[in-house]
Amino acid sequence: DLMAVYRVASTVMLKRMLLHQQADRHISDEQLATCSRTLERAAMFMQAQHKLELECSEFEKELPADMKPSWQNLRWAVECGRAMLLRMHREGDRCYIRFMI
Repeated sequence: DLMAVYRVASTVMLKRMLLHQQADRHISDEQLATCSRTLERAAMFMQAQHKLELECSEFEKELPADMKPSWQNLRWAVECGRAMLLRMHREGDRCYIRFMI
């Protein structure tokens, strides 16, 4: 099942993204679930707009306050190249994220 493959790949990516140091190897299920929901919301936001990439500041305006910290972590990880299934590029002062799958 292709969806199962994507689910596993995104879970692996999120775990690697959240592991900043060896001491962080015990990631809480809640932290992983929050990042996963944020990633799903980003994908749904793009799908609703029929776009292949996400304009970061536009998406941030739509996020509820409880998801903003996980979004900032996700955005930082993409910018640093730690989120292997996502890529970021800039056009002027705008920042865009694209899924690579």
